[in-house]
Parts: sequence; C-alpha cells; structure tokens
Amino acid sequence: MNRFYLKEVLIISGNPAADRKRYKLMIRFSSDSAGKCDINVDYDESIIFRYETKDRMEIYEFQLTFKEKELSFRLFAWDGGSYVRLYSERWLASPVFFQFLKNTYFSNQKDMMFMMIRRKSHKL
Repeated sequence: MNRFYLKEVLIISGNPAADRKRYKLMIRFSSDSAGKCDINVDYDESIIFRYETKDRMEIYEFQLTFKEKELSFRLFAWDGGSYVRLYSERWLASPVFFQFLKNTYFSNQKDMMFMMIRRKSHKL
C-alpha cells in the first residue's frame, strides 16, 4: 500500500478573456505538515487540491468550480518519463476521496476556510 498526502492547493483563474487558464500556487505542504489555512477565491475561480503518493508515482487532483458547482477528479501516474492521465470510474470510493471529504471547508460569500485534518498514515 502506498501513502499519500495533500501536496498543494492551486487557484485557477476563470477569466474567459484569457487565452489560457492561470494557475496560482496558494499553499504547499510538506508530507508532515497539517493545520488551518485561509483561501481567498473569487466566484469565477476554481480550487485544485493536489494529493501525491509518498513515492511520487501518482497524483490525485480534485477541482472545485464554484460558478458551475462542479467537483471533478483527475488521476495521473508516472510512466517513467512523464505523468499520464488515467481514467477511474471508482474514484468516489477511493481512500484519497474519503480523506478529501474528511477535510473541513467553511464558506460564506466573502471567504472560504479550509482545515486539513490528518492522521499519521494514509494508505492507498
């Protein structure tokens, strides 16, 4: 079993006038860090929560899009030269999704608060 942790939180600009989406790193975690974080997000922006396995062979991304009210999932695996996107039908039953749900999110019209709750080991 491989262990995973929340590596970073990214903000994506949802400006349709831009030629491409802008990724802005908000928070980067080491594998042992935990705590409470404040994230300021505009209504047309999205948040990506990027989890990574300890051996860095797999990356899991959850994207929250507030304007469209969507939650999407992406899984990437290392193939020896680069990360390749894999498609998973059972991501709702995965341990990484359960950890994502255990995290606490508070939101109002002005602010969103994210609290990471972590145990010593997460097995995948």
